[in-house]
Amino acid sequence: ELFKANKCEPTKHFKDNLRFKAIFNNENNNANTNTNANNNNIEILFDEAKSRINEDESLSESDMIDVLKKIDEIQRIFNTDEPKNKKWNKLKSTMTWVGEKGVSIATVVLNLITTILKMKNQN
Repeated sequence: ELFKANKCEPTKHFKDNLRFKAIFNNENNNANTNTNANNNNIEILFDEAKSRINEDESLSESDMIDVLKKIDEIQRIFNTDEPKNKKWNKLKSTMTWVGEKGVSIATVVLNLITTILKMKNQN
């Protein structure tokens, strides 16, 4: 409208420049919620692991308590601010422990460990 009132036409360069500014002058107001989603997912994973152990009728009461304590230990390790290699060093004894257990326990515990080690440090 400004150009019509002054009886002049904008140059092609001017029009292209306006279009360029319109495209690249956008603000990104998106909030990153990946960490929260990861934390929620891992908490669900731990809850599901505990449920699977509680529902496993092949486990004795003492074995069930032992495995649930181990899952709690794994969860505490996960929740630390330490880098993956330090978490792995703490989890190595769990790997030895799980090797002495049955396949149902191994699948639950190994799933937790591999998930923790695959995740980027969220803390």
